[in-house]
Amino acid sequence: MAGPEIIDDRTEGRAYPLPSVQNNLDDDVGRIREAITTIDSDVSELEVLLLALGN
Repeated sequence: MAGPEIIDDRTEGRAYPLPSVQNNLDDDVGRIREAITTIDSDVSELEVLLLALGN
């Protein structure tokens, strides 16, 4: 038997996964980790680009 469907809300600009009050917390923990990891990667890329522009 399948569990409840996960609500896959995303941010408009970068499509980062957003938690939903309708999701089970166990499901959203992975989504939150994915969002933080992706944001960290995006910020790191921006830092490299900004440093390159500064030189």
